[in-house]
Amino acid sequence: MKKNLLLLATLVFGAFAFTACGDDDDNGGNKNVWDNTKNLFEEAANSQNSLSFTSTDNSLMLDVTPGGTCVLGYDPDEFVIKDLKVRGLGYTVKGAVKKDYYVGVCNVKVTLLGYEITIPGVGVITIKDGEGSTKTAVIALEGGSQLEKQVKESGEHFTDVTSQDVCRTWEVEATKFTYTEYEVVNGELKAKNPIGAEFAGCNLVEMGEWLKKKTNGDVDIVETLAAKKSIEFIDFSDHGTFSIKMGDGDACVGSWKWYNEPLGVLNFSWYSEDMHNSFENGTAVVEPVKGKKTNYLRLTLEGAVLDMDTAKPYKVKLITTMTEKK
Repeated sequence: MKKNLLLLATLVFGAFAFTACGDDDDNGGNKNVWDNTKNLFEEAANSQNSLSFTSTDNSLMLDVTPGGTCVLGYDPDEFVIKDLKVRGLGYTVKGAVKKDYYVGVCNVKVTLLGYEITIPGVGVITIKDGEGSTKTAVIALEGGSQLEKQVKESGEHFTDVTSQDVCRTWEVEATKFTYTEYEVVNGELKAKNPIGAEFAGCNLVEMGEWLKKKTNGDVDIVETLAAKKSIEFIDFSDHGTFSIKMGDGDACVGSWKWYNEPLGVLNFSWYSEDMHNSFENGTAVVEPVKGKKTNYLRLTLEGAVLDMDTAKPYKVKLITTMTEKK
């Protein structure tokens, strides 16, 4: 008998259909979001630009997504950045350089010299045009210190149609939640009937409390499910950055690349080995949905505790509909 059939809380994205279980009274709200998202692709693709640079000494990386989200990775021994409005998470190793990661919003201005990127709580980074692929980044940090770095444009720029639809900042608008419990039968795990409901946004605490009440207290996974409170925004950059803004003020930062672009399948991994969440390295299947007024993205998160030594092995599935953040 093999134990730990699946790693604790593995993140898997999929394009599976959701079957609502339970009565209509269990609905958490916002059903119209699902009814009105038709596959209408008459709108033009998002034309906003993204930027991505890495310093030649690998101590700095900067990725600005089409939606205006900034991912800044920096060597904390060289860059002293205090009082961040959105604090970075953990460390990662790229070559021999240790990095902190900052995720927030920024304002990009095109100047005669190049790009001027204002990052609240950090400062202003000016990318000056230079000869060939190498440019000069002038970093004026809040507090008065200033550094210069030689940088090059980094990452693979995805130009396919699917990337143009996916690469932007998304705000979670509605989530369909299911909980499936398993039992061990003849040495194998067998699924019981799932239960679920639909919720506005993606408040993990609300979902955990709903499940506890629905099962008369028999199932309590609030602490495990809701450690990060909620999922607020998800961001894809066409240079390969992937980030999730959580409701407790943290952000999880990683990279993504297509596994099968025509089918919308992508792989992702976190920059840090420990992003302090239940969502580890995984695969995503994204479904961009375009309407006359609003763009949508659908995806599924699935976490699992499937250990035969666990009293109640289970899976949790979240199917989200997200709207493009303006």
